[in-house]
Amino acid sequence: MLKINDSVEFSRTSAAVSLVLGALCFLAASLVESAWAPGERAYLDEVAAASNRYQASGVLNALGSTAGVFGLVGVLHLLRGRRVTLGQLGAGLVIMGWVLLGGHWLIVLVETAGAQVDPNRTLELLTTASESPWAGLFSVGGVGLILGPLLLAVGLWTRRATPVWVPIALLLYTAVSFLPANAPPPGTYQWRTSSQAIAVVSSALLGSALVGLALRILSLPDEAWARWQPLPDAPRRRRAGSETV
Repeated sequence: MLKINDSVEFSRTSAAVSLVLGALCFLAASLVESAWAPGERAYLDEVAAASNRYQASGVLNALGSTAGVFGLVGVLHLLRGRRVTLGQLGAGLVIMGWVLLGGHWLIVLVETAGAQVDPNRTLELLTTASESPWAGLFSVGGVGLILGPLLLAVGLWTRRATPVWVPIALLLYTAVSFLPANAPPPGTYQWRTSSQAIAVVSSALLGSALVGLALRILSLPDEAWARWQPLPDAPRRRRAGSETV
């Protein structure tokens, strides 16, 4: 594994390892994060009360996003075909979301430092920053993290690229994480999950899908991975009462 003198094996195994590492980082981040209060001021108070855990969560999310981006480049390769597929579009949107939301680490630094010095002033600063047109990039990233897993799940299912539980886990992850019922109260300056339980469950669902993708990549021989199209075209699905054409 990870033979640096064999580019085919290195790219295959490093993509799989990156997906697993991303899964572990996201789950660990949701387990150690310390701030979950719905109100903005109460949220900053929780940040100040356990700043080390809050910063550790930010670091883990940043590492998970970085590793996940590298791993999803491998998924783009896995899903190559004669034309661009829904799965590739979905993986690309997730990559876009993780890259754009990677800047959340800067918000973590501001929240941690400001919550301990002047929480009221920090809240004003963050609220003003959220009203900047540039803050729209975070919204674009959020759209990528909603639409991307949906398209990736559909693409994996139609291509029969993985066991069926992988796209199911992606769909459940999206439902648990981004349904309106799970959104934070209106007026908060950033999107965040409404409870730690929801965050842990959604991270576990995402992680299981990433691990499933990693196992599928590892199951391919180097000869298949070296081809332009690692997976064969999926056979047409039979309709009820009819034969496959």
